[in-house]
Amino acid sequence: PEAFQVQWSHAETWWPGYLRASKLRLHGQARQWFWTAEGESAYGRFLLWPMLHRELRFQWVDASKVNVTVQSAPNDLKPLPWSPQAWWITAEQVRSTTLQRLQWDDLLITGALEAEVGFTHQLHGGITRVLPSDIRSRHAVISYASHWRSQDADFDLRFSSDAFTHEQPPGWHKLELASFHLVFEGATPELNLGVAPAAASSSAQSNANSHLSADIT
Repeated sequence: PEAFQVQWSHAETWWPGYLRASKLRLHGQARQWFWTAEGESAYGRFLLWPMLHRELRFQWVDASKVNVTVQSAPNDLKPLPWSPQAWWITAEQVRSTTLQRLQWDDLLITGALEAEVGFTHQLHGGITRVLPSDIRSRHAVISYASHWRSQDADFDLRFSSDAFTHEQPPGWHKLELASFHLVFEGATPELNLGVAPAAASSSAQSNANSHLSADIT
């Protein structure tokens, strides 16, 4: 339970393999990170036959009004020793057209967000692989603590990762297995272009927002 918990107000299934849950909340800790995912509702299909091979596989999940938060934890919660009998959890496609909030420590994104994310993971510190995924926004607000802020931000982040484990490769070297493509366009607050007080008469301040754009792979 310290690694993963899930709660919901009520859930129902009208046909084997199809499930709907309301007021869904998932949270736990993965190594040095606390994470929480909350949604107004989620509806999806899981396949029955993979359970014979110790795999819980969701073919697709549609979630509404989703908030996701990831924060650093004071301790490192290491996974249980790996076992070939450990279960797999696979989500081929988790979709939301009403993603409202994404936060990773001091980085906060709010606004009109959409996401399609997929992954497969073996419990007890087994293999993890991120399937081709996409997070995008229109007119979002992005901030990093009190240091930086962009408004009316349009971005499209596509990413995936080859297989890795908690131990290998170590730490941030896992990023060497990942692929990212970011297209970003947004505005920052006006810039104060004032010079020294002695030359105040020649100082200027921009009256319009600064514009940022980037295409990064």
